[in-house]
Amino acid sequence: MLNRISSSTSAQRLRLWSNDSSPSFRSHFLAFTTIFLVGLIAQSVVVLAEPISFNESSAAVGLNFRHVSPISPERHLHLFMGSGLAWADFDRDGSLDLLFCQGSADPRVKPGITPAIELWRGDAFQAQVRFQSVTRNAGFHGSGYAMGLSVADYDNDGFADLFVTGVLSAALYHNNGDGSFSDLTNEAGIVPRGFGSGCCWVDMDSDGNLDLIYVRYVKLDPQRYPLCTVPFQGKQIAISCNPKRLVGDHDSVYQSQSDGRFSDVTLGTGFASGSPRHGLGCVALDLDDDLRPEVYVANDGMPNDLWKYLGKWKFEERALISGVAVNRFGASEAGMGIAVGDVDGDLKPELFVTNYFDETNTLYRNEGDLLFLDVTDDFGIAGPSRKRLGFGATFADYDNDGWLDLFVANGHVQDQLPLAGFADQPFAERSQVFANRQGRRFEDVSTKAGDFFQQDWVGRGSAIADYDGDGNLDLAVLRLNDRVALLHNAQAARSNWLSVELNGRNSNRDAIGATVIVRTKSASWRRDRMSSASYLSCDQGCLHFGLGSHTNVESIEVRWPSGSVETFPGTPTQRIVRLIEGTGTALSGKGSTHE
Repeated sequence: MLNRISSSTSAQRLRLWSNDSSPSFRSHFLAFTTIFLVGLIAQSVVVLAEPISFNESSAAVGLNFRHVSPISPERHLHLFMGSGLAWADFDRDGSLDLLFCQGSADPRVKPGITPAIELWRGDAFQAQVRFQSVTRNAGFHGSGYAMGLSVADYDNDGFADLFVTGVLSAALYHNNGDGSFSDLTNEAGIVPRGFGSGCCWVDMDSDGNLDLIYVRYVKLDPQRYPLCTVPFQGKQIAISCNPKRLVGDHDSVYQSQSDGRFSDVTLGTGFASGSPRHGLGCVALDLDDDLRPEVYVANDGMPNDLWKYLGKWKFEERALISGVAVNRFGASEAGMGIAVGDVDGDLKPELFVTNYFDETNTLYRNEGDLLFLDVTDDFGIAGPSRKRLGFGATFADYDNDGWLDLFVANGHVQDQLPLAGFADQPFAERSQVFANRQGRRFEDVSTKAGDFFQQDWVGRGSAIADYDGDGNLDLAVLRLNDRVALLHNAQAARSNWLSVELNGRNSNRDAIGATVIVRTKSASWRRDRMSSASYLSCDQGCLHFGLGSHTNVESIEVRWPSGSVETFPGTPTQRIVRLIEGTGTALSGKGSTHE
């Protein structure tokens, strides 16, 4: 901020001095201009002096999870889609745990089998966090292909529960609080159906109970599994089917009945209207600041969906008129993962969607009033993303300078294209990290970000957390049919930060759907509490704020899912603060609607 002010002031002086046209003045003016420009370059060097950098630390902390998805000779589609992962403190011991959706070695689909998932507990051991598998004692079961997950305390008992989607399967796991989970899918009234993908918990009607959005990818008959080939030099080469050749499916909406059971209200909401889509990533948050959440779904090869909640369990699909259905050229793209965050500092969250090879990933800037503008080219993202196929995506302030940076996990869905004459489309690709240059553009800094970014992987889900509590955000990346990558943030702790943990009372206990604005004397930042992120994944529950050189927070505003708005007093930085609904100073709000 000081750099902005000093630069602006100097620029004003230049404009004033340039009015003098005397030769003597012009020479002094040119000399000063040279010095001024050198100063600006020096400032830029200072800004760029701390590159974003990660160390791959899975082995060092005992994290040996390996995703299983062996490619079949027929190239079954689901074996290429990969899975998600989630951070949460499931046992409430103060250390974050990691939960993974697991694939399957059997390409045949068996309906009715619960998706397989694995839980790795994080433990602080001699000032270092280590992980160990606790799946056997957790009570998870089944051997199907798990896709996505969403973590939330849906019954408000203080322990994080789990909904997981899969291929012709899904499961609701209740956290028993003793390290074990119970499968309550049937008791809760949730019907596993179709090729499940994304999902997210959200309190649509502000009654304090979380509802569920359950996204599906394509309709799939296990007895008639669609198989595809391409001709090349007189041979037919097997490839995974383009979803455009398959029938899409409608997503589902489950309303909480506040007693642990849910009602499928999809037909009356509008979600089942229109053509079925190929849904993957899903997020829910308040995009237009009306104290009600919207639901955004990335669709593969079809226009994306933006569901506006109208009240009384009625939704209106507004993606096209809002500018987030297609790109700026009016073309549908292969939506995979979604990142959400205020990248330009105007306190309105942007939407970012990863897409297919030879498309670009797309950045939609929030213009207010639920209107967005495709600014992919303007922010320098188009070129670096065009020859990649993106899946996981996360906005996070990796260097704590006050601006949200961007991570993208890349990897193709076809492993035999080089054999069919497409040498420029390898299966494994390099992931990317982009530094945010003060809300104006992104710069691809992957070549200096660590060894992980110098190797080719088949990336899928990704999720962020400060798992070791050092104030720097770390990354977990699920790689298809490979070991998970845990990327430890190697930044020197020079910039300031603050993490905010929310506890709802009238709202759901996790405060999912809340918006938090942190203010200092000269700057403000926004974060939104969501239950899903990236590609079929879930970030840590704490909201992390990089603060740059700001050493003290003056106030924290919370817009709770119940509709109330409160402000909390300031705090020093370099810490986690816990905010409880009803203990701050009330500002405004619509109150609980209980629709």
